[in-house]
Amino acid sequence: MTAFLTSFFSGLLRFRRGPWEMLATILIALGVFMLMQPFFLWAFTYSFIVTLGETLIALPRLEEPATGKLVLGVRPEHLALSDAAPYRGRIEATEYLGTTQIVTLATPHGPAKARTPAGLPAKVGDTVGLTLDARTLTLFDATTGRAIRTAANAGVPHG
Repeated sequence: MTAFLTSFFSGLLRFRRGPWEMLATILIALGVFMLMQPFFLWAFTYSFIVTLGETLIALPRLEEPATGKLVLGVRPEHLALSDAAPYRGRIEATEYLGTTQIVTLATPHGPAKARTPAGLPAKVGDTVGLTLDARTLTLFDATTGRAIRTAANAGVPHG
């Protein structure tokens, strides 16, 4: 019986020294990493996620709180047509402007316009993929129409 107890307690001591010390070391290392976060701001540039259907878009860090209903704004020159993009829209109309064209699209979240090169085929009725560059997007308060300040537009006057 004493051999069993000796074996049992020695097993507990071995278990205590190995895995538990490793766990404590990992937790301490994570704590040091968390303290260093301000020095790694590039890793925390994006902080607000917008979901368009099944497409997630990480927007630049918000510089002020965003509450209530929000509207996502994108300029036509920052919306690109791409067959590989998961977010889809149906071409409603095209307007030739010389070297460019304005393509009007119906998306699941409302109408959108894209400025594309005139040589890019855009046939009314076709369904195409749409890509958005998060650095060029703006959030607006739906009630007031005011732009929400983000890291991307922090230096721009808001009214």
